[in-house]
Amino acid sequence: MLYLAKLQTLDVIGNVSLVLLVCQTSESRWSLVSSPSAELVQESLTEFFRAKSSELDDELSSGSFVLAEVSESGQVKSVQNATPWFLLLIEQYVSQGLTPEFLSTEAKRVEEWRQFLTLQNQDVVRRSLEVETRREQIQELERGLEDKRTKLENLRQALAADQAALLKKQEALGSDLQALEQQQQAWHNRKEGLLKELAELEQRKRKLAEDC
Repeated sequence: MLYLAKLQTLDVIGNVSLVLLVCQTSESRWSLVSSPSAELVQESLTEFFRAKSSELDDELSSGSFVLAEVSESGQVKSVQNATPWFLLLIEQYVSQGLTPEFLSTEAKRVEEWRQFLTLQNQDVVRRSLEVETRREQIQELERGLEDKRTKLENLRQALAADQAALLKKQEALGSDLQALEQQQQAWHNRKEGLLKELAELEQRKRKLAEDC
């Protein structure tokens, strides 16, 4: 991985270290190292500088900024003066109109956009809370309607049971009434028979009286 680092000389015998400042995460994206700190001096690091001393820029000294390619195991693969990289970076920014004023304006626009998005997010959260409150109210109404529906269903079933019981009583009453009518008819027939017998007895009585 490529780092922007600061070169440090730790002692008089030339032992060196690199303070890693920024790392390249993509072709055009760099990220600050979360906690910049000097790499511990290792024999391989010192040997690298000694072996490459003839190839390295004479202007490199303690405090110089360099571009260092470091492996995942911490081995330094290459080191070069960062000055040309800084100059290229400045040239690219200037050629694209990325002046300090422009960057300041863009920073303000980004901040305004961030504030706008924050307000939008707050509004979304508020609306979400309102929707949740309405949903709970609707659920409460639904539960109330369900309770009323259950009560109405219970009343309907009770009414149906009462109607069925009343129908049975009506049927029983009709049977009793029919039996009473039959009994009345029987008494009426018996009464007619008794009256007929009584009339016959009266006739016999008169006939006996005439014979005497």
